[in-house]
Amino acid sequence: CGMYRSGSTWQYQIVSELVEKYQNGRRIGFMTGDEFQRSEYAKILSSQTLILKCHDYHPIYGELCKLGEAKAVYSFRDLREVVLSLAWKLGFSFSETIRSDALRNAIDSYYKWIVTPHTLIQTYNKINAQPVLAVKEIAEHLDIDIESDTIEHLSLKFSKESNLDRMRFFT
Repeated sequence: CGMYRSGSTWQYQIVSELVEKYQNGRRIGFMTGDEFQRSEYAKILSSQTLILKCHDYHPIYGELCKLGEAKAVYSFRDLREVVLSLAWKLGFSFSETIRSDALRNAIDSYYKWIVTPHTLIQTYNKINAQPVLAVKEIAEHLDIDIESDTIEHLSLKFSKESNLDRMRFFT
């Protein structure tokens, strides 16, 4: 989970790689809390660890974390940067972005995620400046013991440069 435009997709990729390789997990993609609540995943007990991506806090996510049935990895970013990045991505004006539900939800979610148990909180700036450390923190949060070279490999695999190379391949 994470604030819009804050590195949450990068975190999702790292978490997915780690959990799929070391904890019999699988990714289920992006889901709002309401979508998750209605899904088969919320209704069945699975021995498989599920990895989902979200932005906005939802009580079901918070409850699962409080019960120790889930762990969250949350990223946030300076709100001024979020506004500018969202405006660019959505094609909104600055004023439209300031008044948007997305920004309001990001702020509300921030205050809920930072007090939710079993939540690792990382900043956008730290993820960008120290990706190796960010991967190490995620692995530790998930109780996954991995070697330094694997941590380095993951940080390079999902670096901005590698992601740009992947995008170029498809265009």
